[in-house]
Parts: sequence; C-alpha cells; structure tokens
Amino acid sequence: MPSKKAQSRRAGDDATPAHVAEVPLQVSFRHLPVSAAVVQRLTAEAQKLGRYADGITHCHVVVEAPHRHHRLGKRYALHLEIGVPGEMIAIAHEPPSRKRLGGAEKVSKEAEVAAADKDLYVVIRKVFDLARRRLQDHVRRARGDVKRHATA
Repeated sequence: MPSKKAQSRRAGDDATPAHVAEVPLQVSFRHLPVSAAVVQRLTAEAQKLGRYADGITHCHVVVEAPHRHHRLGKRYALHLEIGVPGEMIAIAHEPPSRKRLGGAEKVSKEAEVAAADKDLYVVIRKVFDLARRRLQDHVRRARGDVKRHATA
C-alpha cells in the first residue's frame, strides 16, 4: 500500500493549503536567459517553504551559470536568502572550482561527482531541501523545543 504522501502526489494535490501565507519571491538570473519553467519551479518550491514557517518576509533566489569550463562543462550555482522574523537564512550552492580540486588529475573524478551540478533542477531541489531543514530548525528554536545548557 502506497504512503499518504505518494497518494497525494499522484492525486495532484500540490495546491498550497488555505492557511499557508504566500511567500514573497524575487528571482534573479545571472549569465543565463530567464526561463519561465525555472521561475515556475522556484515559485513552487518557495511556496512549499510557507508550510514550515509562518511570517517569511522575503525569499530572494539568484540562479547563476558561471562561464563554460572546457572540461567540466556548465555547472549551476544557486544562492537563496530567506528572511524570517529574527533571523536571515542564507544558503549558497557553488560548484567546486578547479583551484580547490588540486590539479588536472583530479578533474575527471570531480566531474563525475559534480554531474548533479549540471542539472539546474537537481541544484534547486538540493538548495530548497536544505532551506526546509534550516527553517524547521529556526521554528524549533523559536518555539523553545531546543534544549539550552544552563550557564555556569
């Protein structure tokens, strides 16, 4: 028997509930043309964040395609900034640079590992999954669910 989550996905129940406030979203593209499909995916992912935290003041996403590398190809970078009361959550996904790899001999192995960086939709999913976890941590801290050590 499939789980409830899988059933709701199949049923097309992706509409946000009425009690979830809409997240104000700003999308910027650098070094690549504006894509309506990418903006639609980013909007959907940002609206999902509204389920985890009330009062998101802003969400700014910068999608970046650094110049094309000869061996590694085009790898996408994504920067996400979410404003919540009392905190600013910033997440950056940067593809590893060649300088950090330590030479040409490691480039082929790194190209295999970083193949996910070449698919923009995979990068979007990774960044928004991390944002969801950080928002949940923020809500737990704000509610007082996180234990604090007594000061000496």
